[in-house]
Amino acid sequence: MKMIFDQAIAIAKDLSLKDAYGDLCLLKSRMEQSNKDIVIPLVGEFSSGKTSLVNALTDAKQLEVASRPVTSTIFEVRFGYDHCYAEVINDNGEVERVEENIAGLRNSTLADVPLVRVYDTSTRVQSGVVLVDTPGLSSNDPKHKIALINYLPQADAIFLVSDVNQQITRSLLDFIGNTKIAGRPMYLILTMCDNKTYSEVEAAKEYIRHNLSLPIEKMITVSSKESNLQELYDLFADIEKVKNDIVAKAIVSRTKKVITNIIVHIDELLNSTKSDSELDAKIRGMQNELNRLNRNIDNLINDASSAISVKKDECLRKFKDNVFTRLDDIVRTQGRDCDEAVYTAVNSIASTALQQYKRDVQQLITRMARERQNSLSEVPLQSLESLDMSDLVFNPISYGLNLAELGHQYDKAIGTTAKVVGAAAVIAGGTVALAGSAIAKGGAKLAGKAIDVADTATDAASIYSNITTRKHIQQTLEYGKVLQSGMSKVDEWNVEAGKKFTKQNRGIIETGVSWITDKAWGKPQRRRAVNSYIDDTLVPEFSAQVENARVSIVSIIKQLLHDEAQSKVSTLEASLNSLKQERVSAKEQYQKRIEQLKGYKSVLINIK
Repeated sequence: MKMIFDQAIAIAKDLSLKDAYGDLCLLKSRMEQSNKDIVIPLVGEFSSGKTSLVNALTDAKQLEVASRPVTSTIFEVRFGYDHCYAEVINDNGEVERVEENIAGLRNSTLADVPLVRVYDTSTRVQSGVVLVDTPGLSSNDPKHKIALINYLPQADAIFLVSDVNQQITRSLLDFIGNTKIAGRPMYLILTMCDNKTYSEVEAAKEYIRHNLSLPIEKMITVSSKESNLQELYDLFADIEKVKNDIVAKAIVSRTKKVITNIIVHIDELLNSTKSDSELDAKIRGMQNELNRLNRNIDNLINDASSAISVKKDECLRKFKDNVFTRLDDIVRTQGRDCDEAVYTAVNSIASTALQQYKRDVQQLITRMARERQNSLSEVPLQSLESLDMSDLVFNPISYGLNLAELGHQYDKAIGTTAKVVGAAAVIAGGTVALAGSAIAKGGAKLAGKAIDVADTATDAASIYSNITTRKHIQQTLEYGKVLQSGMSKVDEWNVEAGKKFTKQNRGIIETGVSWITDKAWGKPQRRRAVNSYIDDTLVPEFSAQVENARVSIVSIIKQLLHDEAQSKVSTLEASLNSLKQERVSAKEQYQKRIEQLKGYKSVLINIK
């Protein structure tokens, strides 16, 4: 078998068939494994019990059993690991690891995720078995069936899952008959047998044996609800004994399909070289093929434009809702020194939203491209599958707010007035304690006045101007030095009390004044400023970035698809031109190449 792979791989490489070369290398690597994993998809109608059966076999038991078919996501479940976790593989091939909380992978959030790999600690199933939970056949969404059809070529064996009450449905029979899984061993699992008597179950099995035309290897019954899975465990044990043979046969089948595609390519080359005119016609046809593919690409992008516009509107709406909620929470709970938190939150939310929008657009176009495969509207898909959009970076949003100063323009003036009141109390009463009492009373009056009346900075200035100024008090007490002495005592008390009660390098008077003015003016002004910032600056700037991202993403994808179409056509065209050149310049060399192609075809037919 190794020689067969080596021959086919060498031919694919010489013919510059990159896809065939990659597939053959992977198949060879898997064939050489001494203990092969066996991939077994569970295929059946929606609500036939596939997911419940998988959960019954795992320790985590966390796959969501949906009430309706909502996702085309494929779940691969592997067993025998140290702890439970999952890997979410998106359309770009990027992997997000999810630890422990597998139940958080809800169907509603996986609409655009093609594959999830689940790693479970259960030893009830052999570690080399990969069970695959697939979308139900009865879904009205064609994407669900497409996802299943695209995955089935990777299957080594098939578990057909059917509710014992439904028997084998026509849609299941039609699906098996129309899909390319011939040669794969199929096992029938009848679920939900807990409500049936033994005789009823046996009667159902006997009916299926006489009326089912499919080549079933074995039929078993299970009840996930009652944990009656012994027949399934016995089946796993039987499969384990012949696992390597089953996988080897599946690999051989897939290898033959790849080889058949190479033979078709060789035939195209040979059929195009019967004469110069036919060769020229074939080369001209390559340009027609390129034009067709390019038209299909342009049609795809045009057809996707309205859906992309909807994605943009969704992105902007979610961004505005999220940023408003987050900034309002920051302003409400974090006080005046919140500029850094607001700026960080703004750019974090914007960056996350933009990244999600890029993924949404890319996945949307990729999904539409997949749906057009194998039709007259098909487009090249390989570059789209591996597209990396990391070069499209987010530009930080501009920020010109100074929230810390809002409502605090007159804090210093109000604090000075409070100190003067305290100094007067010291001179009159002779103790700093009296000063503290006077300041407290004065502060309370200021607080009451501020909260009841002051609503703007102008009100604060008015309050200050109506309080006896320091100069006036000095004149009233005749000597400024006496007042200055009282002020010094008040300042000393202010600092010490601040250290003791506020744990800050700020006096207790400044702290109290800041608290009063923040409550009266600061917080309302910050909320108004943030709301204006969101509407006037943040949303317009973010909207412009989303629009730039849309233009860039669509342009990049369009160019990549056109480049891939050019490359695909150019590969065959280059081969044809090479033959033509060889034919013109060196008949002998040309004939040698023709014979080589015929030899390749002969080798491939023999090893197939």
